[in-house]
Amino acid sequence: LLPTEILCTIFELSTVGLAIYTPGVTSSLNTQLETHRRTPNTSPIRGQPLFYHTESVALPSYKSTLRHCIAISHVCRTWRYIAVDMPNFWTGIYLCHRAFLSKDYHDHEAAEMTSTFLSRSGKSPLHLDITFAPPDARLGLSWIQKTRYEESIRRVLFSHIGRCQSLRVESDEFIITTILDLFLDFNLSPSNNSVYTPLSRLHLAKTISASPVVSDPPDYGHQQPTFPPDLSVVAPHLTHLYVDGVQVAVFPRWSLERLYLTDLFVSYQNHFHIFMKTRVTTLVLHRVTIPGGIPYVRQILTYHPSSVTSLRLSELRCAGPENEHQDIYALFFTLTPYRTLHDLELCGLSEDAMYGLTRMLMSNSELVFSEMRLLTLRNVKLIDTMVVPLTNATPGLNGLVLDSVGGGSRLLEVWRRHPGIWPQMTEVSMGEGESVQVRNGR
Repeated sequence: LLPTEILCTIFELSTVGLAIYTPGVTSSLNTQLETHRRTPNTSPIRGQPLFYHTESVALPSYKSTLRHCIAISHVCRTWRYIAVDMPNFWTGIYLCHRAFLSKDYHDHEAAEMTSTFLSRSGKSPLHLDITFAPPDARLGLSWIQKTRYEESIRRVLFSHIGRCQSLRVESDEFIITTILDLFLDFNLSPSNNSVYTPLSRLHLAKTISASPVVSDPPDYGHQQPTFPPDLSVVAPHLTHLYVDGVQVAVFPRWSLERLYLTDLFVSYQNHFHIFMKTRVTTLVLHRVTIPGGIPYVRQILTYHPSSVTSLRLSELRCAGPENEHQDIYALFFTLTPYRTLHDLELCGLSEDAMYGLTRMLMSNSELVFSEMRLLTLRNVKLIDTMVVPLTNATPGLNGLVLDSVGGGSRLLEVWRRHPGIWPQMTEVSMGEGESVQVRNGR
């Protein structure tokens, strides 16, 4: 057995890679390692909590981090003492279905062991990454299996809900609903005295079943989503929300800042709630299906402020009959880009969507995005009749990105020839690091 000093040094060097996921842990490691060198018996030390500092909405996976933690804690007794005595070392945990279920239906060994790992973080904020793919999902779950899953998930997670700060769940609807119901039960429990879970970052991703599924007939936007439960009650303190393929009934209202929606239907009710009733500043709509028909609001307001200042629309899909797509897109763009926008990105939009945007701009000549400074166009085709309305609606642009844009040369030509169009802009980015300089020193 190597001397303690050498073991501590090796342990310290082996944790350098963890700084990628846990930027606040490295300094805490040094402090606790020095304490271990000075005292033969270690005790838990409260270090700096683990925070997730990335600007992205989607949460990272803690799979490699957890494996690293478990591996070095099983090298020898000394390393185990150091690892177990560091709460921050166990704040980022990755869990798969084996963390909840044992082979025997009546055996709770897996759930108890997982609960032990979660307890090692003490009172520190907890960051969970759950990828739950039931091994028999293709055959469907019986009510006995569903009951077993619900009991195991509750046994593992419920006692730690009160300190879960970020959560990523990738699974089917049943598992996602079961986990969210735990947060709902915690928040509605009378014993909490109105103290809600501190969950601030949530990433929900629905897995696609491998079994053959009979597709439902199109409803053209008339059917309203009912899954999952009201997220404003499940996690009222959310600041970052990433939803992939999971229908949401109501979004959190008071603290939500960043919202990323992909592969789901967005009703006009949700659309109105996001833009008018939340504090979202950054919104990404990727491969979302916009509804057909008429919105539930009685009239379209000519102007109303919104908190959304950064908007990205990517590969939008349209419900309703194909011959009505342009009208549906025109209505969607009338309700979506608010005058408070600072930057707008359009990516991979269809010709119908671009025609709808053009019709909206041409029929609302008084609409001016006076605060917009950056416009990004990727993989779209500009219509000739759209160029003039677009330049009139965005007089204050100082940044323009044209990446694989059909008809982009027409927009550049108009900009070069007319000094009054975007006078503050000195160059146009063409993607791949290329830029077009202004002629005549403009």
